Amino acid sequence: MVNRKAIRMRRILIFANTYYQLILAIQMKLTIFSEDYVCLALSDHSGNAENVFERMEKEKFFDECVFVRSKGVIQGRGFWQKCKEIVQLSFFKKNDYAFYLKDLHSLSFDELICYNLEVDIYGIFSILSGYNDKIQYSSYEEGMLSYDNFYYDSTKFKLIRKLRKMAGKPAIFDRYEKFYCVYPELYQGFLKPVAIPQISTENERLKNLVAGIFRIQGGVDYSKYKYIYFESVYDTEGRGIGELDFLLNFADRVGKENILVKKHPRSTVHVFEENGIAVDTNSSAPFEALQLNYDMKGCTFVSAMSGSVLSINSVVEHPSPVLMIYPMTEYAKYEDMKKFAMHVQDVIDQFQKNGKLMHISVAHTADDLPQK
Repeated sequence: MVNRKAIRMRRILIFANTYYQLILAIQMKLTIFSEDYVCLALSDHSGNAENVFERMEKEKFFDECVFVRSKGVIQGRGFWQKCKEIVQLSFFKKNDYAFYLKDLHSLSFDELICYNLEVDIYGIFSILSGYNDKIQYSSYEEGMLSYDNFYYDSTKFKLIRKLRKMAGKPAIFDRYEKFYCVYPELYQGFLKPVAIPQISTENERLKNLVAGIFRIQGGVDYSKYKYIYFESVYDTEGRGIGELDFLLNFADRVGKENILVKKHPRSTVHVFEENGIAVDTNSSAPFEALQLNYDMKGCTFVSAMSGSVLSINSVVEHPSPVLMIYPMTEYAKYEDMKKFAMHVQDVIDQFQKNGKLMHISVAHTADDLPQK
């Protein structure tokens, strides 16, 4: 019999910049890391993140939970600052990103996990490797569109790696081994995929935790609606693609009473309400959290260019149907939207070729749309 007390508990540090990443970190702690010491570092990159952090910390769910004010830190750095970074990250025990770790009880970790591999993460790794030179680095998914995410090994990062090796220090790319994801069989990158179990909407512990940290309280009966439309932010940004025209025509087709609009967090338009179409009043909570706490299996998610319909909905055991309608909009006027649409279509094709995500369909013409 194995003496569990004799086995040293692994220490894992997970950085989360988005609420999807936070929910996935919770799922990993509940499942594959249930026997490990897990510290969550939640950044201020998402709206209302500090309040979410305070509630998360009070739950005592993670073994440690720290808040990192890192929004905008790596932007706007000058030439000399970048030169200083190379020297710091290559030779020094500490660097300008040490403040990310100031509230941790201990800096000895066996594994560092995050999604974005940027210069600040290089800085964090260089510090942590001074406390455990065997530390491993891993990444985890940010939804189905992240499975082919490419980490750019720039000239600067190659130089840092070479200098660290000369100094006898471990380099992050030499410790980069795992990619944690829900569909490991579909990952085709250079890392070792590790399965995260699909999220069950019947898991009361997860649902109650998510409801508590995001202050979800009822008020919207989602079962009343057959369709939830996810607005993009392009109208607000002055790059409209004809979403309103589509939605009004769609409402005539299926009935306004059957549609609920989930407005984009940065949206400033009120055209939906003005045209008699209901708008979701749960605007302060991320939709990922709402879907985990409400029965939406009877709703079809409709979207032109919103990635929200492809996040948590793609990793729960019983996803809602998704209808992508970007071919019926004017998205092709903008090069970045064309690239996004091509990427979405490529990912959908790849997954469905392997029998996954069959709940997603793409409407090219009115014949592909449902009727009342």
